[in-house]
Amino acid sequence: MEKWRERRSKASQNGDIKTLSTAAFLGKDGSTPYVKPEELLAFNDNGRIADIEGMATLFNLIKGRHQIIINRKDGKDKAGKAYKYQPFNNGGMADGAKVVLISRMADFFNDLYSKKVITEFTYDELLEEAERA
Repeated sequence: MEKWRERRSKASQNGDIKTLSTAAFLGKDGSTPYVKPEELLAFNDNGRIADIEGMATLFNLIKGRHQIIINRKDGKDKAGKAYKYQPFNNGGMADGAKVVLISRMADFFNDLYSKKVITEFTYDELLEEAERA
């Protein structure tokens, strides 16, 4: 086995992957937030419905333990917003979500890809935590 694969495998087995809570994702536990509660609420209240649905789909697919396909490319939509189309392997079928890169979402994707973090919550649960600010 290649050294990098062996090391990556050991990291996964040793539990080096941090399972983020909604509070940790939002920085309410004192850590650096990926998205601040007020930013998430503003995104939800003022964003386009399609953008909100994309974010909800992302967290649902992650929670459903669908295999993430690494996509390092970001783009800009017609409105000029930075986004990432995040593909997933859903039981042999392609699935995915267009996610607007608000705040530190690009960092979240990088941490997800490098298996530093994983989430087990839905967008609705994240939103509920943000409302409890």
